[in-house]
Amino acid sequence: YDISLILNLEEGSFTFHGECSVKIEIRNTLLNNISLHSKELEVNEMATTLINDNSTVYKHKHSYNNVTDILTLNFENAISLGLYTLNMKLALYLSIVFTKLVL
Repeated sequence: YDISLILNLEEGSFTFHGECSVKIEIRNTLLNNISLHSKELEVNEMATTLINDNSTVYKHKHSYNNVTDILTLNFENAISLGLYTLNMKLALYLSIVFTKLVL
C-alpha cells in the first residue's frame, strides 16, 4: 500500500481526504470483481482505476452493501492473472464530540 492523507481536525468534526495505491497479484483465477471493506469511507468512483503492467485500464462500476460495509468493484471484462495497481481517492467525514476532562 502507498497511502497519502490530508487531515482536517476542527472542533466537532474530523475529516480526511486521501489517495491510496494498492499492488495486487491475481494468481489463481480470472476475476470479475474485487471487494473491499470500506466502512465510513467515501470512495470516488471516477478516480478509481485498476491498471495492469501493460498500462491497460479496466472499466468498472462501484456497488456498496450497507449491511456488510463492502465496496465491490464490478468489471466489464474478466481480469486476467497478473500484477495490477488499484488507485483510489478516499474521504472520511466523522462528527466527534470533544469533551473536557477535569480532574
